[in-house]
Amino acid sequence: MKANPTETATLPPTAIVYNIHRYLPGGWYLPDAWIVKTDKTGKLTFVVQRATPDTIGSYGHEMTPTVSRLFSLIEALSEKNLEEKYQPPKSRKKIPLDELLQEETVKKTATTYVHRLVANFLEKIMEELLPLTFMVQKKVIVEDVRVQFPTVELKPHLIFRRTRDGVRYRLNFSTGEDRWLVRER
Repeated sequence: MKANPTETATLPPTAIVYNIHRYLPGGWYLPDAWIVKTDKTGKLTFVVQRATPDTIGSYGHEMTPTVSRLFSLIEALSEKNLEEKYQPPKSRKKIPLDELLQEETVKKTATTYVHRLVANFLEKIMEELLPLTFMVQKKVIVEDVRVQFPTVELKPHLIFRRTRDGVRYRLNFSTGEDRWLVRER
């Protein structure tokens, strides 16, 4: 059913915002998408609801080839689909994903698959410069957790140091002027 043009004109302006959230059983970061209100200046304000192929049209957003591809990746990386993908072939009982990941071979294979698809997802986001957030929550101003894309090229630098225990290394990025140490949180 198509929306009445006068009805869509009264809807608050929104954006589809892509998000990366932590999936603890796998230790992964997985994508999802949200409909987010925007203010008069275009800044992202608050989450309205989860964005899906079925919900975006009611907010005036189109299913472009890029949006379709991103939703396909989100769906492929859903817990339900990952669980189905890694079920043992002859299993009579459905095993939850967190239990499947206890087996090292499954975890290693699933991690490789997840990382490949998440990389594809992030490459598409970067190509199109689409809004991306990190671990957005419903009662947070979305602009505060928006990932800022660099306007200049970042150059990676690996720094090696020999120690008594072997060789240690760390990763830095620089723009030529500034340098940042990458730390795991």
